[in-house]
Amino acid sequence: MRYYKKISIFLGLLIFLLLCLLVFQIRQLVYFKQQPKVYKQFTVVKKPIPVLSKEPECDFTIQPGDTIEKMAQRLEEKDIIRRDVFLSYLQKNEIFIKGNLYKKQQRKYILEGYFFPQTYGLYFNSAPEEICEILIQPYLDWRKETKGNDDIITIASMIEKEAAIDEDRDMIAGVIANRLKEGMRLQIDATVLYALGYHKTRLNLGDLKITSPYNTYYVSDLPPGPICSPSQKSLEAALVPKEHAYFYYVVETYGQPKHTFSKTYEEHLKKVEKYKQSKIQ
Repeated sequence: MRYYKKISIFLGLLIFLLLCLLVFQIRQLVYFKQQPKVYKQFTVVKKPIPVLSKEPECDFTIQPGDTIEKMAQRLEEKDIIRRDVFLSYLQKNEIFIKGNLYKKQQRKYILEGYFFPQTYGLYFNSAPEEICEILIQPYLDWRKETKGNDDIITIASMIEKEAAIDEDRDMIAGVIANRLKEGMRLQIDATVLYALGYHKTRLNLGDLKITSPYNTYYVSDLPPGPICSPSQKSLEAALVPKEHAYFYYVVETYGQPKHTFSKTYEEHLKKVEKYKQSKIQ
């Protein structure tokens, strides 16, 4: 009898516990049904997003006809880089920039002429290679036009220094092409000034005899590289020079930018004399 009584007590307790558990489950179910659903938001990124570079801190403008030395001076004045550090970097025998190898080959500065005229965004206290990475970009865009021909940029740089007006550019390009074809020395004054390393308003006979691969009175070919940064107009003239029979040119009238062109040396001398007379008047 006691045995059955214990079993009934145990069963009663078990049933009570089961009922309590059932009530708890029902209450939980009702609670969760009453709660608003919350969904976690995910952003799927297939590739890491690169961190954007900071905004350029200053503008730096290269003008048509600027040389590396002139740029270096202005870079120092703007606290972008010291002049000597920049020039020293560009005097190396080789520079590797943006997957391209540039070699010196008798050049004064390895990338002379390759920094095209425009305004660039630069940063204070930059390393020379960082500056060159930015300044070389327009050339890389133009490289297909020039077919990677260094001579085109060299010729364009001489046109830039010689021509003061656009209508003279393709004419001077034609003179350079004619002289090169005939094996004549180019005898371009701007190359002598570049070889000297400073500006003179008038060259003397001693200047014309300076021993330099840049002196086109001394060498019978193109200089080893460009002498300045050419404009797009000069590049276009170098790419498509005017076809004519002229071999000489001189400023037509003192104080005026236009040149006059000659087919023979005798004709050229007469026009030089006419120019000299215009200076006296």
